[in-house]
Amino acid sequence: MSHLRRSAFGFPLFFSFSILLAWTTLRVVLWLKFHPAQTAAGETVKLFLAGFHQDLVMAVIATAALMGLAWLLSSLIALPAGLAGTLARRPWFSAWMRRLFPVMMGLLCMAGVFLLISEWYFFAEFESRFNTVAIDYLIYPQEVFTNIRESYPVPAILAVCVTVGLGLCRAGFRWFAPKRGEWSGKQYSLAAGGWVALCAALALTVRSSETGFSNERVVNELAGNGWASAVRAAWTRDLDYTAFYTTLPPLEA
Repeated sequence: MSHLRRSAFGFPLFFSFSILLAWTTLRVVLWLKFHPAQTAAGETVKLFLAGFHQDLVMAVIATAALMGLAWLLSSLIALPAGLAGTLARRPWFSAWMRRLFPVMMGLLCMAGVFLLISEWYFFAEFESRFNTVAIDYLIYPQEVFTNIRESYPVPAILAVCVTVGLGLCRAGFRWFAPKRGEWSGKQYSLAAGGWVALCAALALTVRSSETGFSNERVVNELAGNGWASAVRAAWTRDLDYTAFYTTLPPLEA
């Protein structure tokens, strides 16, 4: 276990477990607050099973992206001087590149905490995971920035993001800092290839019907994953307006 923990995959695995735990905790809290009173026990079980499956797939994919980033930075550090040019021969280049990954991870962890908090507030307002409305918020931030600043405790939220995000990042690098020479290049390549294969296999198991089993829209939303819903919304730009806004028949409009 120590051999794996101190490898270059230790922190990505810690990252994967952390976001999986965070998403599961969020789903439990959302369910306690927003689940319809008449939700059957069977639907509740399906909700958490489907939700865990969605979270697991997204956690593995997100970790693959993190590993890709780590590989890119390590490749830049290891570039031969002839390929990297004058910059690679500078004594500060490798040291700067090695510091870049922890900085980027700190920012990503803070962003992850921010998205987690945002999911709570978004669900409280729309009883939905991130949807087309959330995408519009990103595209047209000037339309909602003032409203957000007036409606939510933005300074407190940012303080929590910085504190928790940096604390999580520091803990990860302290307990899972890679030790050089633990794995060979071949072992890294095999492990990375296995992770990519796992991503592909898990992605094939995701079905939209998995989170559409209930007649209650809120139950289906609780079963979903915020990141997956955001990607789907950005791709399709589809929104069931009647589920979120009051409408009139065409003849009365």
